[in-house]
Amino acid sequence: MLDTFIRHATTTLRVLWWMTIVGTATSFGTLYGWQGYGLDGAIGFGLVGFTAGAAFAALFPEICLELFGRVFLGVFQLLWD
Repeated sequence: MLDTFIRHATTTLRVLWWMTIVGTATSFGTLYGWQGYGLDGAIGFGLVGFTAGAAFAALFPEICLELFGRVFLGVFQLLWD
């Protein structure tokens, strides 16, 4: 029973992780493409962001977490001082 719960929780967290990284990368790519190049740029840069986000989230989850941790720690230190 506990093994099944842990397996489902792990799968759910991995799916949420992947959706967050890929969605963010796609959104940034689309925003950049839309502002600079219009609809065609939004589609193109959105696809590039999707591909890069998928590869980055799948291949380097530890690096992503370390990067986010350092960024948030830096922001909190900046706000605290």
